[in-house]
Amino acid sequence: MLVAGELSRNLGLIDSGDLESLRDAVRLCGQLPRADHLETNQITGALKHDKKSVGGQINWVLLEGIGRPRIIEGRLISAKSLRLALRAGLRALQ
Repeated sequence: MLVAGELSRNLGLIDSGDLESLRDAVRLCGQLPRADHLETNQITGALKHDKKSVGGQINWVLLEGIGRPRIIEGRLISAKSLRLALRAGLRALQ
């Protein structure tokens, strides 16, 4: 969810305030396991096997606002944008 939130902000679908609200909601769920040791290449490789993956590209469920999901085809998200969102999302778990 945090990575999807980062992607949503990076694509201009939500603003920083909405992203912070999402982070706050996730924090309310309690301590999450650390994931900062994971390599982004490992994660992107694993995403190809995700249930939302079609033809090796994942369809992302992003946000256009709180409570307003939108499906975005993976081909519309650059590898660089995904790496940045992964790094930020993993840091948010700390």
